[in-house]
Amino acid sequence: MQFNDIQETVAERTETSNHEDEQAFEPDSAELALAKVVINNLLEDTYYESDEEQFASVEGAFEAVADENPEFVLKLAKYARQE
Repeated sequence: MQFNDIQETVAERTETSNHEDEQAFEPDSAELALAKVVINNLLEDTYYESDEEQFASVEGAFEAVADENPEFVLKLAKYARQE
């Protein structure tokens, strides 16, 4: 039995690449991913995504989180609406 196993860091676990094939990082949880999309998104056409693709991303993240943590989704909706 070995106690000092090397564990994967958050940076290693969330590492991905962006549209330019450069290093980028994904949110660590579905809740963080949803909050990132809701807070940072204006749902308008951009160079990388159309507004329909962005909305589909928000909708998919919402459904993934709502099944697991509906209270978080409600609190996030309240925050997005008031702030």
